[in-house]
Amino acid sequence: MSKEGKDFRIVFVNLKTRIPCQFAGSSFTLEHIGIGYLTSVLRKHGYDLLIIDAATRYLSNQEAVREVLGFSPSMVGFSPTVATMEDAIHISNRLKEADSKIHICLGGHHATFLAERLLIKESSFDSVVRGEGELTILGLADRLRLGLSLQGTLGVYFKGKNGTICKNPPRKKIMDLDSIPFPARDALKSQLQKGESPTARVMSSRGCVAECSFCSIPPFERLQEGHLWRARSAENVLEELTYLQGELDVKTVLFAEDNFIGPGEAGRKRIKQIADGMISRGLGLKFRILCTAESLIGCESLLPLLKEAGLERIIVGIESASPETLKFFNKKAVLEQHYRIARILAEHNIVLHIGFIMFHPYATLDDLRINAEFLEKINHACFFQHFSNRMELYPGVGIFKKLEEEGMIISKNEYKRGFLYRYAEPGIENLARSLSPIRRRMADLDRFLLDIDIWISHYNLKNLDSNLAREYTELKKEFSSRNLDFFLKSVELVESGWDSETFEELKSEYLNDIEELGKALRSFNSNVQIS
Repeated sequence: MSKEGKDFRIVFVNLKTRIPCQFAGSSFTLEHIGIGYLTSVLRKHGYDLLIIDAATRYLSNQEAVREVLGFSPSMVGFSPTVATMEDAIHISNRLKEADSKIHICLGGHHATFLAERLLIKESSFDSVVRGEGELTILGLADRLRLGLSLQGTLGVYFKGKNGTICKNPPRKKIMDLDSIPFPARDALKSQLQKGESPTARVMSSRGCVAECSFCSIPPFERLQEGHLWRARSAENVLEELTYLQGELDVKTVLFAEDNFIGPGEAGRKRIKQIADGMISRGLGLKFRILCTAESLIGCESLLPLLKEAGLERIIVGIESASPETLKFFNKKAVLEQHYRIARILAEHNIVLHIGFIMFHPYATLDDLRINAEFLEKINHACFFQHFSNRMELYPGVGIFKKLEEEGMIISKNEYKRGFLYRYAEPGIENLARSLSPIRRRMADLDRFLLDIDIWISHYNLKNLDSNLAREYTELKKEFSSRNLDFFLKSVELVESGWDSETFEELKSEYLNDIEELGKALRSFNSNVQIS
């Protein structure tokens, strides 16, 4: 018997990740903007829906299961990543044990590319929404509510009665993004009620015209008919920003799309309109953006306006300083453009944070040294994460076929932990694996440095007390020196023949030095009272 109207209840679970967002800074909210959009669309059509935000509320799996069952849902949705897939499986299994009639649906990039395998391997999963989800989730919910077959529901793969996997054709993309209601802000409202001033994510566009070989965005965008990059109008974005600032007391916004600026003159015109609108409305918001190097180069004349509007940080996908690696990654920008970006952002007192991949299957010792030199020259050697980042290999990415053909893939169709790959130079693989646990240990200090950089950008280092300015500059130099020395000595160890005992000695000495620097950094923070 089908459930209708308010009797058909839906829960979306924002899963808790154990992997910190290196780009976010310590005060960043973990709201899931995709779930927010799905929720707003379904609520608009009369559905009773609850978001259980395990990420923002730090709920255990057991607590999440208890809250889901307490809502008595007919349908539960997850948008798992590699980092959260095992939790999605665990929670789903517990829900099915409690109520086998609950329909469990997955969405997002990871589930989209592995839809068939997930439905075959995991008995608790009933369907997968592939690609853009707003219209598809509505069609899925409508059919489930009325007890109809899912056959013909565009964008949905589902498990048939006899266990076969039914594959519906993809749905066309939504071309008018302004037609989608603003995302539900349950997580931000909850934070506001607790007296916190939340940081919000905003998606002002979707997609990316770049073709980075390690990225899942290009193949994801090509699954559905429509433009590779679509943007909301400036006015629509400004309306959302005004709501966030006025109703939810938001102070900082992260524009979370992969390329905020977008391609060509139309993209530059749009961000100028957004910046002008933020200024004329007196929003007083600080904001952060992600973009490609080439798009940023194309709009550097707009940086003073964006800074006036509140731009405090730009995350640029530089990825490498090695020409061979840039070619392997299919990056359009060249090294000189990367240096230029660092210069112009420093001139405008805008914090640069880079996407950077030190290790990949074909990395050479020369690549590692070139990258280390680059990080030092652009004053980013203070962040340990840049020395330890490894290329993550996800389903659907363009680089996968090459690696598979050349026998570089160790595990195939690994939907719980991502794909593992081998290295052309085994010694480099030893180094990459040995640096990973150090990276986790250094994550807090890296975010601490980033928070201070952002704070200083508000006031300009030149306007700080001269002693404080000198102290912080020296601290960053010390972090850079220690990171570089440890990394280059480790590279030399690879070149001379990897020895684990010698590496452990290097690591111990390095961590002892860093511990003392960490104390000095915390002392500096208490002196300037960063908030």
